[in-house]
Amino acid sequence: MQININWLTEYLPQLPLNSQQIAHHLNLIGHESEVIDEQSIELTVSPNRGDCTSILGIARELSYVVNQKLKYFEKRISIGENLNFPVNITSNAKNEIINYQLIKIYDVDRLVTTKQLQHRLKQLGISSKHPVVDLTNVISHELGLPLHAFDYQIIDSGISIEKNIKPIRVTLLDGSDRLLVPGALIQNSNGRVIDLVGVMGAKNSSVTTKTKHIVLQLATFKPSAIRFNSKVATLQTP
Repeated sequence: MQININWLTEYLPQLPLNSQQIAHHLNLIGHESEVIDEQSIELTVSPNRGDCTSILGIARELSYVVNQKLKYFEKRISIGENLNFPVNITSNAKNEIINYQLIKIYDVDRLVTTKQLQHRLKQLGISSKHPVVDLTNVISHELGLPLHAFDYQIIDSGISIEKNIKPIRVTLLDGSDRLLVPGALIQNSNGRVIDLVGVMGAKNSSVTTKTKHIVLQLATFKPSAIRFNSKVATLQTP
């Protein structure tokens, strides 16, 4: 993952280190790091340190190195409502879920990608796709929150979380067609697979320019389930 130094110093305003020194300290504490330029570091996080796959996570690590308190941002806003619609979890999937929350957000067709958000995307080295997707990408990178947005109209009948019993094909967000072997943890709605859990959502429920309302998912699943999904799909996501 790529770490932007300016972004990092928003959590550590008095950080007395340049990119070379930051990379050096990160290497010393077990995070393989390489300087890209004065403002960027390429970082490899080991699989057992999921808490460090974000700007906040790395800032937290460095705060111990430099003995400096983190600057937290506490701004609470009302963005939607708790979603009151059916979520069915099958018996073979319930032990794979650590945390699962859904929020409905209205009128996302009015959103725009602001200049600040465009700047963040540039720091990440990714292009703007849709205001909702841009926001989830930036928030996930900054805070390590695993967010995913569904088009509400596609899943308005509810969601079922299950492990598939027989092989099933799904087209993912990147357009790739994947054959999922039995045992993959998936989410269904209206009889269609809408998400390969922990790896990538399906194209059929993706947010588009025609999307009016969304369901924002904040969920954590067991790492073993995500590893299995990544293996069967021969795909890994950051």
